[in-house]
Amino acid sequence: MRRLRPLLTALLLLPALLRADPQETVRREFREAMAAVSAGRPTEASADSEALRGYVLYAYVEDGRLELALRQAARGGYAGDLGSLDARITEFLARHGTEPVARGLRRLWLDSLAA
Repeated sequence: MRRLRPLLTALLLLPALLRADPQETVRREFREAMAAVSAGRPTEASADSEALRGYVLYAYVEDGRLELALRQAARGGYAGDLGSLDARITEFLARHGTEPVARGLRRLWLDSLAA
């Protein structure tokens, strides 16, 4: 019976393992990244996992970070290089310019360029 115990335990746990959501980890990472942007303290993109970078909604994390940086720059509170920020926005818009995620950033960026 002792030899069968590990096998029986595995069989009992199998349904729970099959129900586990393989995307839950990346969804949690996405929610944490978006919460950090909302709180005004975004994490660096270099800290993002490969799974998050490949996540279908990752463009929203990028957009949030760029919009926040642009708003900080408008108030004079951006610590980074403005030329680099413009380059990052240009690159983002080249990849996502026709998608709904880019609309707000494009408008905000064009307003900042006109000011």
